Amino acid sequence: MKKIKSLLIVFCLSVTTLLLPQHAYSVGPGVVIGIEEIDIPGSHINSVIANSFDFTYKSCSKFQLYSRGFREKGFIWVSSFQFLNDVVKSQLNYYLDSGYRIYGLYQYAAQRKGPPQKTPTGTRLNYVVNKLNPSFTLYIDVAANTRLNMSGQCLLSRTNFSDDIKLGTSTTILQGEKTETDGFANGDFKIMFDNWIFFPDKRQENSIIDSHTTAYRYLTFSGNTTYLRSGITTDHFAEGSGILYWRVRLFQTETKP
Repeated sequence: MKKIKSLLIVFCLSVTTLLLPQHAYSVGPGVVIGIEEIDIPGSHINSVIANSFDFTYKSCSKFQLYSRGFREKGFIWVSSFQFLNDVVKSQLNYYLDSGYRIYGLYQYAAQRKGPPQKTPTGTRLNYVVNKLNPSFTLYIDVAANTRLNMSGQCLLSRTNFSDDIKLGTSTTILQGEKTETDGFANGDFKIMFDNWIFFPDKRQENSIIDSHTTAYRYLTFSGNTTYLRSGITTDHFAEGSGILYWRVRLFQTETKP
């Protein structure tokens, strides 16, 4: 069986991997992927096997007038690679010259669903993510010098990124939900981006898998909000952490005579 090969990522599409139960993964139920760090300029030879990425994030939510909804823009920094119960050894965020960083830029919109709910210390609002112009893109910060910042108008600034490598992207959402609470706990979210594309390595063949099957790739973006600035019904900034993982579903396609 062929493997999905990109610039740095290889999906391990063995039958054994696909048949593993979801609860076999304690961090995230993602497919196992491989990362060849030697392909990152300046990094040393090392192979990473992971099934999820930990991250921290910062975001800005701008509420739409009369719509009971908001558009959120934000960025993440990947903090570690995870596999089963372990943090995987890598050069990610390493302080010497072989180190690199991975970050992501995203945006999506969501609409309020249902009435406010009381919590022990505040009020919770529930949202359903819609499919209006979403995006999520991952980059490799080769020189570990890119700077990201979010302004009060939810405008993202990015500097020192000319040598960054675009790792993959999605511009469609399959489904998503988010909660925000103005009490002691601040909420959580889970969003599934559809039709994720890892940009292929030009040295490899372009086919994803053999011609008798079709692959659908989903990126799950899931996390918790640990800090909210200002109220939950007005424009605000948020910070938190979470995990990224990918899912691959294969099915046979009919062959027409």
